[in-house]
Amino acid sequence: HQSHYYQKNTAAGSVTPHESGQPNPISFLTVPPKSGFTFYVQCDNAHLQRLAPELAENERWRDLITAALEHAFEWLGFGAKTSVGYGAMQQPPEEPAAVEEIWSGARVKFNHRNGALTVEKNGQSAIALAPKGAELLHSLPVDIQRKIQTGQFVKITAHVAEGTVLRIQMPEPR
Repeated sequence: HQSHYYQKNTAAGSVTPHESGQPNPISFLTVPPKSGFTFYVQCDNAHLQRLAPELAENERWRDLITAALEHAFEWLGFGAKTSVGYGAMQQPPEEPAAVEEIWSGARVKFNHRNGALTVEKNGQSAIALAPKGAELLHSLPVDIQRKIQTGQFVKITAHVAEGTVLRIQMPEPR
């Protein structure tokens, strides 16, 4: 950045770096915090078979690459300036699995215009967007499908997770 200083060019008037010495800005790439990356590793198994057959067997190379990446994530970082905080990466925390709820006696509606299927129960609603909405509708008996399509009141059993309809079925007869 301060070439006159590093090249010991005292003709610029000073032996210390300063902004009047015609600095040459050096840019380096930075990535905003919380950016996501996906690492893909591909291996030419035929080439690896010739060089290291013990790694090619059972694709053991995958385990070694995974271990190396995990070590880099945890201890080393990636790229330059890792000792001052750049290049620090973390694996995202595992998201808890969605809890599936069963809504017995839920009312079902189908929107012909957008292909969405909505179920409602106790003031809550869940939706399946197209094409899943039409797929769920067609999983019901034809006479029930017609009732739903004409806006008649139909109760079904819906399996729901985080506001999304996973599957629907007719309630068990009593």
